[in-house]
This record gives sequence, structure tokens and C-alpha cells, in this order.
Amino acid sequence: DIEINHRKKISGIYRRILKDTPGLKFFLHYDESIPWRFSFRVHSDFRDELLNFVRQKGFDISSWYPNASRFFERKDSITNLYPIADLIEKEIVNLWVTRDYSEDRATFLGLLIDDYLKKNFES
Repeated sequence: DIEINHRKKISGIYRRILKDTPGLKFFLHYDESIPWRFSFRVHSDFRDELLNFVRQKGFDISSWYPNASRFFERKDSITNLYPIADLIEKEIVNLWVTRDYSEDRATFLGLLIDDYLKKNFES
């Protein structure tokens, strides 16, 4: 399918460009999976600044990943049963892989993020 192949291609571009970027962590990836977004983690101290920077440059980026356990836990619960979900919620970054993103546009965005994190994470 054209849409699936495009999503995989754009996701692969981001993965290739960002694989050695400091401060960035990938999620486990399976070749047979079909990405809705290209998601990765950036330390929460840098994440929101990165989101603002990318948006100012005119690109789509999001941090949508609510810890769903809050919808199901008792309100009086003081125990956090899902600390990893909390961490992901604070660190996730989502990039678009839709047809709005050509190979050139995805490459530019990947290089933009790589450059930003190299300049800001390592300093």
C-alpha cells in the first residue's frame, strides 16, 4: 500500500538521521510495524524547548502520550503503579510521517532536530 510504504520510508529517514543524536532514545522498532507517528524520547529538561523550536520552524511535532492509568486508578491512590508510563509522558516526541512530509522535508526536519540537540544537549 502506498500510504504504508510512505510512512515506513519517512520513519526510516528520521531513524537514520537521529540514531546517534545525543539525548535521544528510540523505542523498540519492528520492521513489520506501521508507524502512526515517529516517536522517540528526549529528556524532559529539553523536550518542551525542542517542541517550541521545531514549531517555530514551521514543522509539526507533538508530545501526546497521556499515562492512561490515571483514567482507571482510584482517586485516593497514592501509589504510582506505572512510573515508566509517567516517564514516557514527560519525554515523548512525535514527528509526522504522513504524505505532507516528503523525503526532503523529513530529512530537513531530522537534521534540524539533530543539530538542535547536539548544540543544546551536550553543552
